[in-house]
This record gives sequence, structure tokens and C-alpha cells, in this order.
Amino acid sequence: MTNVFSILIDKKASDAKCDGDEFIVRRIDNTSLDTFNQLEEGRSEQEKKLKLPLPLSILKSLAFFAGMVVAVGILRADVTISEAYANAPEMFYIMGASWVLFGALQGAEVLKRKKHVKSAEFEEFVQDSEKAAKKFKEYLSIPDNAPLIDVFGYPYKVKKGKEKPASAISKYVNLEMFLFQDAETVYLADHAEVFAFSKSEFVKIEKFTEKVTSTGWNKETSCTSKQYKQYKITENQYGTQFYQYHYSLQLAHEGKIFEIIVPPYEIAALASLLNLTYEE
Repeated sequence: MTNVFSILIDKKASDAKCDGDEFIVRRIDNTSLDTFNQLEEGRSEQEKKLKLPLPLSILKSLAFFAGMVVAVGILRADVTISEAYANAPEMFYIMGASWVLFGALQGAEVLKRKKHVKSAEFEEFVQDSEKAAKKFKEYLSIPDNAPLIDVFGYPYKVKKGKEKPASAISKYVNLEMFLFQDAETVYLADHAEVFAFSKSEFVKIEKFTEKVTSTGWNKETSCTSKQYKQYKITENQYGTQFYQYHYSLQLAHEGKIFEIIVPPYEIAALASLLNLTYEE
């Protein structure tokens, strides 16, 4: 079974190829694609400016790790807190210093983010992005009222004949796609391509309870907020989300079985368009 949004990462290839390319019915032209790529580069640059420099980010992670290790060690010791302090007061000093350092760096990152989002540079980038996005949507015939949903993209590489996730941080990435339909077709589109899926080719929706990871949270509220609490999503300090379960929308197309993999909070929107049932 092939994930439509699997992407082979090959350093020798000029560009990454999606395994579901045959479902693409519209693409932006080369000039617009250059603009899109420039905006993506700009977005990456803006994201860097919202975070601490790499050395400080590493130091923040190390401080958090050190504080956690010492705290867990103290709690697991077969002695009282006062006895642990009497036996090894330096460990408490290390733990305290680690948490203070982590808190200071976390606070510095929050302040840096708040300052940058108010800057003229960031505001100009947002305005340029919004103008370009509007043009892309018009070119690709994406309805103005099309909602955005997440699907799991799977970047992978092939090493010694075996397929492996391209990233050591997570298996999937959250791809933000516009969702719309007509009488016979469901469409998923980003700002560069439109994928079309015949409703009649969808076979079933399957729930998988294996834990998976993804990066690139796209929603306005946190994955750990009350809005998403029912899905039991957790997130680590590196921005990786951990899912307890997810869904596979399976379709038979020209003799092959494909799937669209989605996080649990998106399945209801897709299932309603396809008149398919699913296990909650």
C-alpha cells in the first residue's frame, strides 16, 4: 500500500518526487513555482529568527535534560528528600541551576519571538505571503472557502534497498492542504499542486493504534490544548508530536492500493465527504 504523500528524498535527484504524482491534476507554472520556493526559503529564515541561535538552543535542551535526569534520580532514590540533600547537596544545586538556566533561555526565546513578530520585516513577509497565496489559489481554482486540513506526508530514503524515514526526529510531517469537492471528486491542494481523488475509488477507513511521530504543527492552538485533548497528542521540546493513533483512507486506483494518512482530528471532515464510517 502506497502513501499518496510519500516523498522520496534522493540527493542525486533535482527535486523530490511524490509517490502519488499520478493524482495531480493541476500545477502552478514555473514562474509561480520560483516565487513559491522563494517564499518557502523566506519562511524558513523567519522561523530561524523566531528561535534562539543554535548554540543556545542546544544549551537549553541540555539544561532541560540535566534537570530532568537529576530530578528523576532524586525521586527514585530509596531515601527521603531531606536525606538525599544531606547525602548529596551538590545534586540539588545542579538541578536548581539547570532549571534556572532552562527557564532563562526559554524566556529569552519567548521575548525574541514576540519582538520579531512585531517587526516591519516580519509584517512585510506576512503580507507578501498572503498576496502570493491568493494568486496561487486563483491559478489552481481553489475555492475561497476551502478549509485547511493536515495530512501526514512521509519523507523517506532508500538505503541498501530498504525504505527508511528521512528524518531521525519523526516519521511523518504535517502537510497543510486545502480540502474541497465536487459531485464525484475530493480534492487536496497546497499552494503548488492539486490532487484529485475519485470518491468511488475509496474503499475504507482503517484506524491504526500504533504510536507515530510527526513534526510541523499547523493549527493556531497548541496540540496539548483543550481543543485537542481528546486525541491524547503530546509534544516534546523539539516540536515533535506523538500520536496514539491515526487513520488511513484507502483507495483502489488503476490496480493499485493507495492511502491518505491523517491525524485523528481530521478524519471526521474527510469521512463526511466520502460517506464512509470509521472507528473512533
